[in-house]
Amino acid sequence: MKLKFRREHSRSKDLEEKTSISPLYIHHSPQCLCNHGNLFLRTFENFLKEKTKHGECINSLKWKQFHSMPANGDALYKVINQIQLEGPNFNHSRQQIDLDVQRTFPDVDYFSHGIGRPVLRRVLLAFAKYNPNLGYVQGMNFIVAVLLWHTSEVQAFWFFVALIEQYKLVDNFSQDLPGLEKHCRVIEHLLKESMPSLYEHLSENGVSMHMIISDWCFVLFMNLIPIEQTGWILNKFFKYGWSFIYKLILEILARLKAKIMDCRNIMEILSAIKPYQSTQEGRKKFIKALENGWERLDWHKLARRAQSRFIDENYVKHI
Repeated sequence: MKLKFRREHSRSKDLEEKTSISPLYIHHSPQCLCNHGNLFLRTFENFLKEKTKHGECINSLKWKQFHSMPANGDALYKVINQIQLEGPNFNHSRQQIDLDVQRTFPDVDYFSHGIGRPVLRRVLLAFAKYNPNLGYVQGMNFIVAVLLWHTSEVQAFWFFVALIEQYKLVDNFSQDLPGLEKHCRVIEHLLKESMPSLYEHLSENGVSMHMIISDWCFVLFMNLIPIEQTGWILNKFFKYGWSFIYKLILEILARLKAKIMDCRNIMEILSAIKPYQSTQEGRKKFIKALENGWERLDWHKLARRAQSRFIDENYVKHI
């Protein structure tokens, strides 16, 4: 079932066309219901006050503990949007953005029919101007869309800048993909150490870490998680960085180990690990495939259990 965005937002196509050429403003507000769990602890009125006051969910307030936007972030963002940039690199970014915003969470109304789409486009174009050497790279759209789901437009932009610069996502999106190479090497060593039989089985069947974790690392699982549950994963990533992603990958592979060990060729293995498309229904099926017995699993529980896994941080740094 498609997620419904708030009634006050218009679905008008004229709005999207207007936004694509005008520098700000169409009002965007977080679409998440992350604060809903606290309604038993405060009145609904106080909940609305908090949501209005901060312009973001309680999860994104946690992210500020590890990164906050510049003191003049609003003004800087406006200036960046007003920059008129031309050239082959930026034109390529703009063309790719126009294609990808239409493919971002197509089963979520706010991005498929609402003002989320033009706001997402504006933030991505702003980043392409902010970092013209890197520009826009496919995959960024899912991360920015999730940030917009939880926070204001300006803060979504600066949180994304922090992820690129402070959390080294730039290495994932740079030419030759040095970040992806590093993450594959780390997971390979950790898997070989913690689950040697699984590592051997994958190796014997020609399954590389690139085949398994590339898209997970590119978008921090954001295209695989139901958008309502993305805050839980970002909470852990903002707090623990890449070590959490490594633990999450190991937790997923550990839960799929029995199924993978029964597979006899590369196609069966990849189907066991990645059998579902990135649709709302597919995301639900993926998390269900990770359940053990009568367990009822969601990404919140999975994130907690992944973080409880032990990995030697010094060993990871050495790798």
